[in-house]
Amino acid sequence: MNACKSALKAMRSGQLHRCILDLSACEGGCMGGAAGGLDLVDCYTKGLPLGMEASAAKMPEPDFRGIAMATPAISRFGIPFDPDEVQIQAMLNHIGVGNPQKQADCGRCGFPTCRERAKAILWGRDNVNLCINAVEEAMRGVYRQLYDQLPLAVLLVDDTQKVVGFNREAAGIFLLRENEEKYIFELMDPGDFQYVMNTGLPIRSRQIDLPEFFMKAEVQLVPLKSLGLVAGIFRDITDQENREAERLSARLESVDIAQKLIEKQMTVAQEIAFLLGETTAETKVTLNQLKQRIMEEDEV
Repeated sequence: MNACKSALKAMRSGQLHRCILDLSACEGGCMGGAAGGLDLVDCYTKGLPLGMEASAAKMPEPDFRGIAMATPAISRFGIPFDPDEVQIQAMLNHIGVGNPQKQADCGRCGFPTCRERAKAILWGRDNVNLCINAVEEAMRGVYRQLYDQLPLAVLLVDDTQKVVGFNREAAGIFLLRENEEKYIFELMDPGDFQYVMNTGLPIRSRQIDLPEFFMKAEVQLVPLKSLGLVAGIFRDITDQENREAERLSARLESVDIAQKLIEKQMTVAQEIAFLLGETTAETKVTLNQLKQRIMEEDEV
């Protein structure tokens, strides 16, 4: 530390110039790293007089070309070691490209090959992050699983009305097979698909009847403009509609019973009113209100 102070004082007084000062509390310092191969002279450790000109010490002017002294992605700690195959393979596994078939050598990471990047990480010249392609492939796998396991039928239709994609649910409902050419007009009215393709506007929550497939569905059509496709998402509401029909039938039956009851009661009421000289208008209104309430009642 005292040598550092002395060097700074000498530099301030003009005694030192055209030289490199390694002001480090530890002996050797950074100059023992990336520039370690240079023949530098330390006027203090070599015992040279403090007031001696740097030029008198015959210090060569170092050539730092090719040495990245301050680049964070490059190690500054000497010559990289030569990793063995086990270390390289372990790093390839760690960044998601252990399988040679996954090593695309695309260069998106800034290195020419996956192996070169693995070596660079081992040398400390790159961060330990998953391969970009590996991440995207994993996400595609997740999306594919969601796409296939979704309890909704999905159809992808292009601008020629050709079905270019479908998930497992759609295959079961619409009897579709891979590599089989199919057009949407073979399955249903294509008008809504064509509308969305032409306008770029989605259609949400429309109910359609598909008698050929014994199905009623709630459909949403979404334009995928960047792909030139329309995605049709179908939810089977056949059971729900059947239950609604059953409830409606039950209400109508109740109304029919109420109507017959009204007619019967009105006959009796009119006979009694005739004997008593009274009106049956109020009774008729009350019974009709009961019938109307039955008709409008929804099942809780």
